[in-house]
Amino acid sequence: CCLEELLITMRLPFNVEYKLIALESLVMYGVKMLLMVTKSSQLKN
Repeated sequence: CCLEELLITMRLPFNVEYKLIALESLVMYGVKMLLMVTKSSQLKN
């Protein structure tokens, strides 16, 4: 029952937009973390 609901919501166009936003925020978070790591490594050197 739950799996069917999940599949239905995944097919909705609204959900695609939501997934893109979530993916975008994840990418932005990853980029920020990378920048922080590179900055901290540069400070150590």
